[in-house]
Amino acid sequence: MHSIPWYLAVLISIPQTILIIKLGFGLFNFRIAFLKCLIVSLIIAVICFFLRKFNISFVLNTLILLITLTTLASLIYDIKLRYSFVAVLLGVMISGVIENICLPIFLAYTGYSMNDLMISAWVNIVAFIPVFLVTLLIYWLSWRYKVVLFDFENRGEYCG
Repeated sequence: MHSIPWYLAVLISIPQTILIIKLGFGLFNFRIAFLKCLIVSLIIAVICFFLRKFNISFVLNTLILLITLTTLASLIYDIKLRYSFVAVLLGVMISGVIENICLPIFLAYTGYSMNDLMISAWVNIVAFIPVFLVTLLIYWLSWRYKVVLFDFENRGEYCG
């Protein structure tokens, strides 16, 4: 795995982690203060920056970040570890689905390739913009209409 420039960690990792947290935890009725969310996102961005310098597989990199984000969120937000894991996993899965829908469309319309994304940090940033906007829209809609899949905040009762 190749290393990433610091500005890529800042311009992609921080907003992506904020949306993963806000969306994932929000769908389980955990309202996370933005400052706490930003603190966790900054820590994850620093870890991501240094982790990418090591020659480890993408899968292992993702697992390490997933476990780290779960643990940090659980400690900082004072949420049970299992609830934190489920919320982080849902946020990551939603983000991944959105990315897997938006990136092929972006590549098709711009003529860039996956290699261009790997080589050029700025192409990567531009490609992240539609992913960010779609994820932000989904978060806003879920917040606006108070969508809760399962209410961990109130003893795990289902909110239909």
